[in-house]
Amino acid sequence: MLHLRTVRQLTIQQDVGKITPITRFNILFNSIVLIAHFCLQANEIAFINTLSEQNKKMDIMTKHQDVKARLMDMQEERQRKIGEKAAKEAAVDVKNNVTVLF
Repeated sequence: MLHLRTVRQLTIQQDVGKITPITRFNILFNSIVLIAHFCLQANEIAFINTLSEQNKKMDIMTKHQDVKARLMDMQEERQRKIGEKAAKEAAVDVKNNVTVLF
């Protein structure tokens, strides 16, 4: 297996005539293997980035749903307090009306 340095030296020197067919085949084969390896790495990186983006989207959606649920709870609590206050005021009015009548 030829090293990348050997390939560079051969191309820099441009001694193509001195390269045997077997050496040329080995250079091409090693280049193909190297390209395949880089393609595999690129695909793995793209897959990892996709997973990371999906996780970020899920985190954002979960936080949004949590905030939305919290707001709904706050609105329900506010409505409950308003209802209780109105009931107390109505009870006080009824009590005052009964007291005024007697």
